[in-house]
Amino acid sequence: MTQLYDSFAKNMELNPTINVAQPEINIPEIKVPDIYVPEIIIPTINVPTPQVTVNPEINIDLNKVIDALENLKYLSNLPNKPLSVRMSDGNKFVKVIQQLQKATDNLGVVYAGQSGITSDELTIISGRDATDFIWNGTAKLTPKFATIAASSSGNNTIVSAVSTKKIRVIQMDLMADGDVNVKFQSGAGGTDITGLSYLTLNTGLVRGYSPIGWFETAASNLLNLNLSDAVAVGGSLTYVEV
Repeated sequence: MTQLYDSFAKNMELNPTINVAQPEINIPEIKVPDIYVPEIIIPTINVPTPQVTVNPEINIDLNKVIDALENLKYLSNLPNKPLSVRMSDGNKFVKVIQQLQKATDNLGVVYAGQSGITSDELTIISGRDATDFIWNGTAKLTPKFATIAASSSGNNTIVSAVSTKKIRVIQMDLMADGDVNVKFQSGAGGTDITGLSYLTLNTGLVRGYSPIGWFETAASNLLNLNLSDAVAVGGSLTYVEV
């Protein structure tokens, strides 16, 4: 048995040949699409250089502030030292502070356009009651005076026309020497700028001072007083040209 096995093993081929066919792998062609990126144009931004003009010349009358500070000398002459106030002095101390506050209320710095505050504008802020001029916005107007001496029925010129200017009446008084109806007009026989006032003998009409005016003509028109009858009417008025 052993001899038979040895003989079989010797004649047995142990090197078999195995043929494996090479597989074919087909990869389809991949086409990358064209990518179009549009041209990026950066816009030009022009920023103008700002121009700022500040007028450093500011004139402020500090007399009122100095007068108010004068009262504080009785409390302390050391500006950096806190004030000690007794309860009994509280009322006086409050009054001093109120005076200081009142004196400085109307002081300030105002800029309009590129101009600093002027001394005239400071006068407006401080509430000066001027008699030499009055204000129309930032324009100074000089008051003018006219007499009323009318006696003709119909038109009576009180103030002659001024080119491009309105005649604004800020004060007026008149009295009649008889029964008559009166009204003021813009232009001779023109537009009524007041209603009728019905006057009798020795009666009149008074309009006190008004900074905004009682009535005014149209530009370049005279101021006319219209009478219903030939009755003497006298008086005076104050006006400005605006």
